[in-house]
Parts: sequence; C-alpha cells; structure tokens
Amino acid sequence: MNPARQAASDGGLPVSVAAPTIDRVCGPGAQAIESATCTVAPGLADAAIAGSMVNMDRAPYLLDGGRCGYHGRR
Repeated sequence: MNPARQAASDGGLPVSVAAPTIDRVCGPGAQAIESATCTVAPGLADAAIAGSMVNMDRAPYLLDGGRCGYHGRR
C-alpha cells in the first residue's frame, strides 16, 4: 500500500532506491519537494524525484455530517 514505492517500482527504479511516503492531508507535494531539496542540497544524494497525490474525499472532518453539510437540519 506504499504509493511512493509503487510509483518508484512502476517507474523502473530498483528497490534499493528509497521511496518514502509522506502521509499528510494537505500539502504533501510541498513536503515532498522540501524533502528532496534537503537531500540533494547538502550532497546526500545526486538527484531526487518528488511527487504527490491527494485524496481529500477521505480527509477527516471535525463535525459528524460536515462533509455533506447540514442543509435542512435544525
């Protein structure tokens, strides 16, 4: 279920290449770019690939019923 590993594998990268998945509700693309930059900038890696996918349909809501609204409820 690790989407980063699946993307790396489907992209032809060997299993020896790190493929961390960042589990965030919002901003995973920015976090992926920052993580890649923090790896390449100090010379820890020669190159990095950053990507993102977001599924806001499954993001939790603070209030029950908040996803569909409270139309007509009193």
